Amino acid sequence: MESKQPSEMTPSGGAEIIVMPPPAASTTPRYAVIEAIRSEGDRERFAIAYLSEPALHTVIATACIIAIGFLSREEAIKACAAPVALAS
Repeated sequence: MESKQPSEMTPSGGAEIIVMPPPAASTTPRYAVIEAIRSEGDRERFAIAYLSEPALHTVIATACIIAIGFLSREEAIKACAAPVALAS
């Protein structure tokens, strides 16, 4: 595994703080199944692509994420049609 080089070293109170760059997002998209609940009580599932799971959780409420990690859009769309709750 490749080690990251610090992007900056800053002295602070006699100790050095090493500031690391944020981890790079994957260039290969994964797909998640999201469930939207409408005010009328209807539920709708759809597939979305994401490059970073932490970013996905930042943008989408965890309770709405039904399943993650699908390698293809087609696989995620099939899971959208599943009548039961999916494990993530």
